Amino acid sequence: MHRPSKRFLLMWLSMPIFQKKLFVDSVLSTGLHFISRLRDDSLLMNKYYGKPTGKRGRLRKAQGRVNIDEPDTNYFNKQICIQELTIYSAVVHSKAFNRDIKLAIAVFFKDGK
Repeated sequence: MHRPSKRFLLMWLSMPIFQKKLFVDSVLSTGLHFISRLRDDSLLMNKYYGKPTGKRGRLRKAQGRVNIDEPDTNYFNKQICIQELTIYSAVVHSKAFNRDIKLAIAVFFKDGK
């Protein structure tokens, strides 16, 4: 069986048509990583790292929505910080995929702004 090269596979997986839960679960079950751009209206929630409340019921998974325009420094870490670009990353909960994902946000600066 012919296997596609890694370069072809990454380009193929980054197409937005493949951003469905069933497809993502299938790719992850084979042991591959899924790298893609999310939709602008994706519902992403900050992970809850607090202690359990002691009440009955399911433990809390998430706490508040992720603001892409202004990443919260309590959840996001700076990975790269150069003059034109800053990249923040965090593990967040994706409602569409019903799983925790690693999210990277790139903030581009033009003329120092």
